[in-house]
Amino acid sequence: MSLSRVQAQTAALLEQSREAATLEERTRLARDIHDTLAQGLTGIVVQLGAAAAAGRRIGAVARVPGGAGQRQPSC
Repeated sequence: MSLSRVQAQTAALLEQSREAATLEERTRLARDIHDTLAQGLTGIVVQLGAAAAAGRRIGAVARVPGGAGQRQPSC
């Protein structure tokens, strides 16, 4: 095996190694972005659900005679 052939193979292996490292980093970043977005969207969905439930509770209180949402007759 000649020196130039070894150098060529070494260069090819180095390039393959760089490409693999780049792909691994891209995959890691994509996973991190996905996880961050998923967590944020889940938080939004939970908050919207809680707000909707609170709105229903407030609406129910307003419909109850003497509830907090109604004005009391003044004497």
